[in-house]
Amino acid sequence: MEIPYTPAMCRRALAGQMNSGEIEIMKSAVKRWLRARTALAPSLAAVCTLLFAVFADAQTGSTQAKNPLLATFEPQILAAKQKSDWAGFEKLSRQALATIESKRGPNSPEAATAATWLANALHTEGKYPEAEAMARRALAIDEKTLGPQHLDTAASLYLLGLVLESEGRYAEAEPISRRALTIREQA
Repeated sequence: MEIPYTPAMCRRALAGQMNSGEIEIMKSAVKRWLRARTALAPSLAAVCTLLFAVFADAQTGSTQAKNPLLATFEPQILAAKQKSDWAGFEKLSRQALATIESKRGPNSPEAATAATWLANALHTEGKYPEAEAMARRALAIDEKTLGPQHLDTAASLYLLGLVLESEGRYAEAEPISRRALTIREQA
């Protein structure tokens, strides 16, 4: 079963410019793919691209929107990301993580959000081992502080699955991506 999507939809998804109708189409396509359990390796890249659109709102997470400390960093980080300033994205994410750890502690939900930002930056730069470590850290913190069914936990799972897929570790990525999607569907 092939997932119906167009390159233009994927570009809009990656740019955060999809409308709600397109996101719903992609959600349905991902659900059909997961139910059909088609051959994993050829389709996983497409699924991860689609999941990016599905989880776009979860990645900016409910924690960030309500937290003034995170709000001080978020505009600069998002601006660097939107400009494709990957070195700046990584640098700002590292600064945010260090500041948040010193003010809120290394195992706070805010630290998990900053670790997610850094994992995303490292993944974008192709620094997969470090991205995986940050994504796993964010996931562990989210599960402990927010619970296993929280949308921020789903976003951390999604990111970890994406990193594993980028490393070619499809068998590990699939159950993680499935779990993220299940949490998102139940929200």
